[in-house]
Amino acid sequence: MDLVQSIAPTFEPLTVPDAEYHLKIDADSDISSDIVTQESAYLESLIAAARTKCEQETSRQLCTATWVLKLPFFPRAGCTNRELYGVPQARFMGPDDWRSIYLPKPPAASVTSVTYYDSAGDSQTFSSTKYTLILGDPVARIALNYAEVWPTTRQRQDAVTITYVSGKTQATVPAGIKHAMRLMIGNWYENREAVNIGNTTSALPFGVDALLQPYRVMEYV
Repeated sequence: MDLVQSIAPTFEPLTVPDAEYHLKIDADSDISSDIVTQESAYLESLIAAARTKCEQETSRQLCTATWVLKLPFFPRAGCTNRELYGVPQARFMGPDDWRSIYLPKPPAASVTSVTYYDSAGDSQTFSSTKYTLILGDPVARIALNYAEVWPTTRQRQDAVTITYVSGKTQATVPAGIKHAMRLMIGNWYENREAVNIGNTTSALPFGVDALLQPYRVMEYV
């Protein structure tokens, strides 16, 4: 399995004013506009870094983005999720199902296209009339419609390509994840170096791990 983000999010779960409120940063009319601009840019970078870290920790897509999933073949009778996706079987929530393709980075919202290389090596598009996107969180899947079958593909690692959109709107990102972001931003804002001498530190600020735990997608973490 090969998974690549092809179109990045165009917004973040938190805004600069959100971060300023959490950090108790007050507007000061005596501060030059250049410094205000630099401070805003710095906070934007912390917000993006916190969102990326939360996505990494939970195996989710928080804000709407486009992903490209490449598989070596379509599901087939007798194949396991480990063969198809390269994910250890004991850590995959979905059952072995040769009529479905599971989509990482939940929550999936729509499928843009399903393409494949046929046995002759020519690129083809698998018609959207032959499958249904079954939405679920954390498990979403593309399921064959009644009486349809997956086509035969060329033997290659990128035989099947699925392009899909996943993620939430700014308003629907869970409050727990947003607060975990605030805690990370606060920690990074106060501690701007990689090493904090004389203080006890942890990989994640206190409370972040607990806030993120309910949202972790264990089959991909």
